Amino acid sequence: MDILKQCQTWNENHEYQKILDALEAIPAKERTPEMDSELARAYNNLADPCKPEGVHMLKRAIALLKPHEEAFVDDHFWNFRMGYAYFYLDQEGRALPYFRRALKARPGDQDTQELIEQCEACIALPQFRRSFRERTEAAWKAFSEKEDRLRQIMNEDKNHERGEELIEQCEHILNLAFDDISYEIGYNGEKYELILTPEGDKVKLFELVYFRKHAPKQVLEHWNILVGRQPNPGIGLRTEDGWEIFGDDVQAWLDKQGEKSFALSAFCEKLLPLLPEKEGKVWWMLTTLTDQILGEIPHMQYIDSFDVLETPREEPAILMSKLPDKLKELGLNLSADPESCLETYIGYKMKPNEDPDDDWRLDTIAGSTCCTALVNGYLNADNDWMDALHADGAAAGFLIYPLDTLREEKGSQKIFDFRDKLEEALAAGDGPEVLTLTGGATGIFCGYVDFIAWDLQAALHMAGEFFANSDIPWASFHTFRREAASVRLKNPADGGLEHEDIYSPEADEEEESQHDPTGAFGGFVLLSKGEWDKEQFIRDMKEKWDISVSEDEGKRDDSAVFDVGGMIAAVSLMPYPIPDGEAEANAENNYLWPDAVKAAREHSAHLMVAVLGKEENVLERGKLYAKLMAACCRQKYTSGVYTSGVVFEPRFYEGFADMMQNGELPIFNWIWFGLYRDENGMNAYTYGMDVFGKDEMEVLGADAEPGELRNFLASLVSYVLESGVELHDGETIGFSENDKHAITRSEGVSLPEDQMTLKISYEPIESDSEEEDSTAMDDAAYHLESIQEKQLPVDEISAYNHMAIYLRWCMEHDLMGERFLAEHGEAIKQVKENPASLDLRDFIRKELYGCLFSALFNRKGQAFAEYYYGENDSPYYPSDIDDYALAYFGPERYHSDEFRQEAYLFIPFDENYYQAMAKVIEGRFANWQGQHFDEETMEPSELSQAVMKYLDCECTYFPSMKDDDPIISAYRYARRLGVREGFVPVLVKADETLWECLVMNSDPDSDGDDGYGFNPEKVAEYRKNMLSAPVMDGKAVLEKLTGERRAEAEDDEMDWEEEILGEMEGGYQNCRFSGIWDSDTDMTYPLILAKIPVRHPWEIFAYLPFGSWNECPDTPELMAAAKYWFEQYGAVPAVMTHDELEFDLPAPISGEKAMEAATEQYGFCPDVIDQGAEDATVGALADVLRQSFVWYFWWD
Repeated sequence: MDILKQCQTWNENHEYQKILDALEAIPAKERTPEMDSELARAYNNLADPCKPEGVHMLKRAIALLKPHEEAFVDDHFWNFRMGYAYFYLDQEGRALPYFRRALKARPGDQDTQELIEQCEACIALPQFRRSFRERTEAAWKAFSEKEDRLRQIMNEDKNHERGEELIEQCEHILNLAFDDISYEIGYNGEKYELILTPEGDKVKLFELVYFRKHAPKQVLEHWNILVGRQPNPGIGLRTEDGWEIFGDDVQAWLDKQGEKSFALSAFCEKLLPLLPEKEGKVWWMLTTLTDQILGEIPHMQYIDSFDVLETPREEPAILMSKLPDKLKELGLNLSADPESCLETYIGYKMKPNEDPDDDWRLDTIAGSTCCTALVNGYLNADNDWMDALHADGAAAGFLIYPLDTLREEKGSQKIFDFRDKLEEALAAGDGPEVLTLTGGATGIFCGYVDFIAWDLQAALHMAGEFFANSDIPWASFHTFRREAASVRLKNPADGGLEHEDIYSPEADEEEESQHDPTGAFGGFVLLSKGEWDKEQFIRDMKEKWDISVSEDEGKRDDSAVFDVGGMIAAVSLMPYPIPDGEAEANAENNYLWPDAVKAAREHSAHLMVAVLGKEENVLERGKLYAKLMAACCRQKYTSGVYTSGVVFEPRFYEGFADMMQNGELPIFNWIWFGLYRDENGMNAYTYGMDVFGKDEMEVLGADAEPGELRNFLASLVSYVLESGVELHDGETIGFSENDKHAITRSEGVSLPEDQMTLKISYEPIESDSEEEDSTAMDDAAYHLESIQEKQLPVDEISAYNHMAIYLRWCMEHDLMGERFLAEHGEAIKQVKENPASLDLRDFIRKELYGCLFSALFNRKGQAFAEYYYGENDSPYYPSDIDDYALAYFGPERYHSDEFRQEAYLFIPFDENYYQAMAKVIEGRFANWQGQHFDEETMEPSELSQAVMKYLDCECTYFPSMKDDDPIISAYRYARRLGVREGFVPVLVKADETLWECLVMNSDPDSDGDDGYGFNPEKVAEYRKNMLSAPVMDGKAVLEKLTGERRAEAEDDEMDWEEEILGEMEGGYQNCRFSGIWDSDTDMTYPLILAKIPVRHPWEIFAYLPFGSWNECPDTPELMAAAKYWFEQYGAVPAVMTHDELEFDLPAPISGEKAMEAATEQYGFCPDVIDQGAEDATVGALADVLRQSFVWYFWWD
C-alpha cells in the first residue's frame, strides 16, 4: 500500500504514533511535501498543548509545514494544519490568516469556520493557558532548581565541549516563559551571567525587563541577570565558518537623524567576499559587533538605522572601536540600563479623523508613548509585535473611554485628571506585577491608556473596577490589533457616540418635508486671478454698508472671519477654481448674461463667502450675506458671482444689493427666477427659497411675457419673505380683491421631481392666506428619509425619538410658549404628572406635523433653542444625541455597517434614554445661563489690534468673560488644527509692557510708543534670523542657568541641597492656565489666540520675543529650553503675558524626572522659587510638576 494511503488509514483509526514512526524513519531529504504534511498532521493530533512535549510537537508540525508554503499556499489541508498548530500553541493571531485561507479553499467548512470564530474572539480578548506572569514564575522556579547544574556544566567544561548541552538545558528553562528567546550564558570571573538579548526589539525589551525583575534572590547570589549585550570594545566576533572581525576592522559613519538618534553606516573590507552571497550574515555580524562594542541598549537607544556599505564613503570615517568615544563626545549617556531606554517617552500628534465611523485611535489629537512599535503597528495593521507577545502569554492593548462627559464642565483639564487617576489606579498595588503602562492618547471622542499586560485578566479586572466606580458611562479594551473587536468593561445604561449626516430634503409619504436647514447662506465669488485686496474689502464694507470688520478672526491676507450683530461672517480666498466644472454648468442657467459661461470657465480662483448665526434672524443673515458678496464684487479680479444655482454678473449683483440702501429686501440677490418656454406656454420658477425655509414656487404654462411672469414671482417672493407667511396646498393668494391665485403643492416640474414645490396659478380667484411666523428647528422628514433611503430595520416612529426628548425636557422646565400652553396645556400636564401616559413622538407627528418650531417656546425657550438647537457648532443638541448613541452601542457596533451611520435611530426609547439626555440638556442650560461677558472689552483695544498686526498671522480676539470654556475650546481646536496647517497657537494677553518687550527685541530702533508703530521689515528680518539660526543645546542652556543659580546660592551662603532643593513634597496639581485670569474680577483677561505660522513649538518665540529682561532668558535661550522640554516631555508654550509664560503638557512628568525638571525650571526662572512662598523649594516645585499638566513661570 502507498505510504500516504497507509497514513490515511492510520489517521482514521487514530493511530497517530504509527504515522510518526513510519514517516520519521524516512530521511528528511527523501520525504515529499505531502509526506511532511501528513507527518505534521500526526504531530498536531498527538500533541497535548498543556505539556512541554505537546508544545514541542506543535512546533515540530510548523517546522515541517513551513518549507512547503509556496507549493501549498492555496491548499485547504496545509493551511488548516498550520493554523491548527498555532491555535493550540495559544497563538491565535498567527493561526487566523491560515484558517481564513483554508476556508477560502473550502468555502463553508464548519470546522474551519468555528476555529476562525474562536481565533477572532481570542485576539479580541486573549485567553492563555498561562499568562506571561505565570510563565515567568514557572521559568524562574525551574531555573532556581537547575541553576546549580548549569554552573556545574560550565565549571567542568574546561575544553568548551559541552556548549550544546548547556544551551539545551538553559533554553528548555527559558522556553517556559518565552516562545522565542535569544540569550548568552557565561562566567565573567566573578559571577555567572545570563544575558537576555532583545535583538533590537523594544517590545521584547519590555518582556525581558519584566522577566529580569522577578529573578529570585537565591539565583542572584550566583548570577548576574542582564538584559542586552554588554559593551566590550576590545572584543571581536568570530563565526563557526572562520570569519573573524574586530572593531578596528570596521569603518563607521554617523548621520544625525534627531536630537539623540543617528543612522550608522558601516564598511568592512574583510567581509567584502562574503557580501554578494550572504548579505544577511554580514549585516548580522556587523550589528552584533556594534552591540558588543557599544552595548545593545545604547545601540537600540541611539542608532535608528544601520546600513552596510559596499564601498567606503568619501568623508572621514571613525573606527567602530572608537564609536563609544564619539557618542560620548556628542553628550550621550551610554548606560547599559535597559529601564532608562524604556522610560524614554515621545510625544506625537496626529491629524484626527473626525468621522466616528473610523477605527479606534484615528480620532487622536495627541499622545505619548514609550513603545512606538505598538502604536505604529496598530496604525499600520502590522501584528508582528502582537503575535510575539501573544505567543508568550502577554497582550498589549489600550483602554478606551468617552470624553464627552469629561468635557462638559471643566474642559480638557477634567480629561487629564481622569487619565491621571486611571493610570494611578493601574500602577497601584499589584499593578506593576500585572501590567506596564506605555503611554496614552487623547482624541476627539475618546481617551486612550496604553499598556502591556503580563496578566490580562487581572489587568482588565483592575480597570473594570476603576471604571465601575467612576461616572464614565462606558469603557472598553482593545488590543493593538487593528482588526480585532473590542471588549466592553463597563456597559452604559444608554447611549453611544454617533455622527448624524447633514440631511437633504426629500418627500415623505406621510408628511410634507421642509427644505435644507434654514439660513445656510453660502456662495462663491469667481476670480480671474488668485488674488484679493483684503484691505479694500474692509474699506468697502465700512464705506458701503457701515460695517466694521473689527473682530476679524483672520489677519492673514487670504481670509476674514468676524462678528456682525451676533452673526459670523466669513470670506476666504481659495487659490483654485471651483472643482468639477460646477460653476460653468450652473452658469448656463443665466439667460440675462451671455458671458456667464465664459466667466465661469475662465476663473482661476474664488472667494468662499458664508454667514452663520441666529436662525430667527434669517432675513438679517441674508442681508449680511448679500452685503458681503456685493463688497467682494468690487475686487479687482472679480469675474462672476456663483450663488442660488446660477452665475451672476458682478455689476448686476452689486446693483440689486443696493436695494437694501432703501430698506428693500435684496430678493434678486437671494432668489434666481428661472424662465423657459415649452408647448404649454411660459414657465417660471424660483431657486433659493429653501434658504428661508420656504418651498420653491413655480408658474406653469402661463400666457404671459417673460418679464411679466418674472415680476409676478418677484412680487410674490417679496410678500412671502417680508410678511413671513406660509403658503399651503389648497389656499389662494392675491394682491388685490380681484387678483387671486390658486396654490397647489406637488412634485417639482421645473425643479427636480423629488422636490415639492408650490404651483401658483396665473388666473385670479378669491381666497385668503394664513400667516405663520416661525422657524423650523428640526423636521422628522429628514430622519424618515434616512430610514427609507437606507432601508433601516427600525420603526419610523424612531425618527421622532430625540425630538420628543427635547420637547419633554422643555415642558418639564416651563419653556413652552403661550400659544402652545393654550392649545396643548393638557399634554403638558400629562407629561409632568405621568410621562409614560403620553407618547410625545406620536404627539409631534400628529399635532406638530413632525416638526419642532421656535414658536412653540417662550422667550427663554427660544433663546436656549437658538443657542443649543440652532446652528452653533458647540454645544449642539443633535451632536449630543450622536455622542450618546456611540456610548450606548459601543464603537465596535457603531463602526459596523449595522446602523448605516444612523445609530441614533436605534437607541431604545425608554426612560433611561430620557434621563441620560435630560442630564446633558440640564448641563448645557446651566452653562448657557452662567456665561457673562465684559461689554467694555467686546471690541479689541487699540493695543490688541496693534499686537495682532505685529504678529501678522491669523488671530482671534476674545473679550473678558466669566467662563473660559470658549477660549480653552478654541485653543484646543487650534492645537489640533495647527498640526495639519502648520501653525502653533498661543494665548496672548496684550499689555503695554509686553508690547515694549516685543518691539524692543525685534525692532530696537523703534520705541513702540508712536501709535504702536514698528517697522514690519525689521520685524520680519528678526524672525527670519531667529528661525534660520541653529537652536542651541537646550540641556546645556538649562545647565548653565542652573549653575548660575547655584553660584548665587553659594554667594548668599545658602545650602543648595537643604535650602534650595529640599524634599519632593508639599506640591499641588496645576491643570489650569493662570495667566489668562484676572484675579480682581474673577474673569478672563481680553485675550488673543494667535496662530503662529511655525512648525515647531519652540519657534513661537521668534514671533513673541518677550524675554531679555532681568533674569528672563533671551530669545535663543527661550527657544533652546522650549525645544528641549518639548522633546523630553511634550511641553508646548501656550500662554504668554509680559511676565508670565505657561506650557501645556500632554501628561505630567514622572516622579523620577520631576526633580531634574524642577531644577532646570529654577535655573530658567528663579522667581518661581525665590518669589514664591517662604518655604518654597525646588523639591516642592517637583512635587507640583509630577501632578500637573501646566507649567507656570513668572518673572518679577
